[in-house]
Amino acid sequence: MQNGNNNESLIPYPIRFGITGSRNILLSEELRISIRMAITEGVNKLITPNNQHIVTPRSCKIITSLADGVERIAVKEAIDVLNAQLEVFLPIIEDEYKNTLLSDESRTEFDNLVLNAASIESFIDKPLKEKYPGKEFHECWQEVYQRFQEELITRCDVLITLTEDNENDYGEYAKVKYARVINKPILIIPCDTNKGFHIENYTRRIEEELESFEFINNYNTKTNKYQKKIKQSNDEFINNALADKLTPDNIETVKRVLLPVYTKISLIAARYQNLYKNSGLAVYLFSPFAVVMVSLAIYYQDYSNVFYSIEFILLFIILFVIRYADKKRTHRKWLYHRYLAELLRSTIYLALAGKKQGEIKITPDLRVAHKPNEWMIKFHSQVIEKIEKRICTTNNLEAVKYFITEGWLNNQIEYHGKNAIKLSKRNHDFEWYGWIIFGTALILAFSHLILSAFDLGEGFEVYYEIVPFLAISLPAFGASVGAIRNHREYARLSRRSKNMCQTLEYLKDECSKIKTNDELKLWLKKAEKIMLRESQDWLMLMKYIKLDAI
Repeated sequence: MQNGNNNESLIPYPIRFGITGSRNILLSEELRISIRMAITEGVNKLITPNNQHIVTPRSCKIITSLADGVERIAVKEAIDVLNAQLEVFLPIIEDEYKNTLLSDESRTEFDNLVLNAASIESFIDKPLKEKYPGKEFHECWQEVYQRFQEELITRCDVLITLTEDNENDYGEYAKVKYARVINKPILIIPCDTNKGFHIENYTRRIEEELESFEFINNYNTKTNKYQKKIKQSNDEFINNALADKLTPDNIETVKRVLLPVYTKISLIAARYQNLYKNSGLAVYLFSPFAVVMVSLAIYYQDYSNVFYSIEFILLFIILFVIRYADKKRTHRKWLYHRYLAELLRSTIYLALAGKKQGEIKITPDLRVAHKPNEWMIKFHSQVIEKIEKRICTTNNLEAVKYFITEGWLNNQIEYHGKNAIKLSKRNHDFEWYGWIIFGTALILAFSHLILSAFDLGEGFEVYYEIVPFLAISLPAFGASVGAIRNHREYARLSRRSKNMCQTLEYLKDECSKIKTNDELKLWLKKAEKIMLRESQDWLMLMKYIKLDAI
């Protein structure tokens, strides 16, 4: 299906392969060909599930220490086959590590590969003699190397290991064993060319992440809903007097790359939000009516089969709605797409202000909400990578301050102010609904006691039927009102918006005092962290609210 997406708005799916291999394996042309075939076929199985047609491009990266021998051969073949970027990750500092290589030829090859690497990083950032004073190199090397290998395996998405025999080759076996412990997918390539490769620990995580990227990239941009939303996005961020004096190159980057992606994700988030909230509303409304049907069946036994049939239908609908919402993962998809949309909203403002956004750091206390390598973090990092070379520093300080204050801060202050009032009112209304229903049920229960104590005679038969019926049914409606109120988290979200208004006013006051571009950069960094923290707090709050029947 032609969806109208251009290549600039397609976000690549990133996957990082860690490559390790034994230095003891004899090298040959036959082995090189075998490794190339294994990488080609094995990686294809991992990142093209079910042989589906996928529009999402891949962004493959290789993380390795470029050790001598078969590991380096595998790295060169993987770079060629996968068109991958090289990330060099060394156990110790570069000069010290090069001394561990076997020959001058190997060191020259190492230098040539490093020249074309996207990055080079050392696990230990100082010489071993400084890190471990009083110890010889060989005394601390083994310990450092083991911890380094564990870190390399943790960082990659898939471990590619080359070994003769996992059980006998202790070094490679230890790596495979650790990868198994942390449930990391492993592509094992035996260096006996008569044996085929095999994949271990393949989980649906890669497939699910790719599906998320694919759903966004394949979103139909030719619909009226999208066209209306993209116009709103353009009007909000670009087509206004606030952005007139900003850098044209930054505006063009936002318009061509960021806005289409942001718009698609916002629409997807809204779709799943409606599904989730409507599912909850249906469950919590149908539940008390199921209780009413039971009450009616007791009072009107001649029609009990009818009322029990209606109750069965209502309960079946409740079960179906809960199962449907769970299967479609409406709650999680709403939260993650909304979270990603808010990250991109900040990215848009920062890009227009001429600041390149930094890497999102997930502190340990926030890992309850999401892990550092979850798909929306990967997606956001790919967006940043796509635009980072296009963003130009903006020298017009006053224009940026005006845009940030009026377009970003005041916009957010207005939103959170209205949101706090709206949610507070809804919370107050639902509290009153609950109290009214509870008070009515209490009065009816007391009335039932009075009616039971006194025989009021003819003319009051209807009260003897209605009062107990309402006394049974009303608490169910009261529970339903309470469930909807808790499900929507009106009270806590209202408080969060009030607190955010205060924080934004503080940021606005600080922004007004900025005198130089350097001060602006520091302020933007602080604002970025605060906005990120606010989104992460919201995600933590909402993530574990689950849709259940009463």
